[in-house]
Amino acid sequence: MIGGLTHSGMVNTDPLRKFIKKFFDEHGYEFKRKVAFAGVDSVNGNYVIFNETLSNEDKINGVMTSSAIPFAFKRQDWNFDGSMLYGIDGGSVWNINIASAIQRCHELVDDDTKITVDTIDCFTKGQLAYKGDDKSHAIHNYNRYYDIKNYHEGVADLFEVMQAYPKVNYRHYVGPSQSLPTMSIMDGTNSTCTFPM
Repeated sequence: MIGGLTHSGMVNTDPLRKFIKKFFDEHGYEFKRKVAFAGVDSVNGNYVIFNETLSNEDKINGVMTSSAIPFAFKRQDWNFDGSMLYGIDGGSVWNINIASAIQRCHELVDDDTKITVDTIDCFTKGQLAYKGDDKSHAIHNYNRYYDIKNYHEGVADLFEVMQAYPKVNYRHYVGPSQSLPTMSIMDGTNSTCTFPM
């Protein structure tokens, strides 16, 4: 922990950067497939897409930016495409970037019916069943509103892409059946636990 008042994140990400560099050093920097992962420039709010054509150092920078969840992890400042990028997690704008994956597939095929998308969503839990007592007081009503809003915001990314690319085969969608603990990123417990999907 490094603190949020003197740094741009609560957690020191230097060990993560060392781990990613060691991983690439041991397994190679070449991606076996076309990839698209993203960050957001925290200065102008632009959504920035990275791919396998980045230099070796920028692949590390891109992965670090893509995982720089605001508040938890520090912003990643680096020179990208000729200008400074003050990068935070791409999920700040778009939870699941399926559109870029489909666009990368268009580099290989020109027929959307030849594209199959499988989606694993770690954040959008199934919408809770309504219980009559949820309307009994303000706290229950607010909690119900929050569950409904979060669910629809989460699946909106996929729904919008399905509207834009209706001929793509959307084969599997996997999401958690319950909320996953978000604060476990701070103590590392999510790295040793599994949760039912």
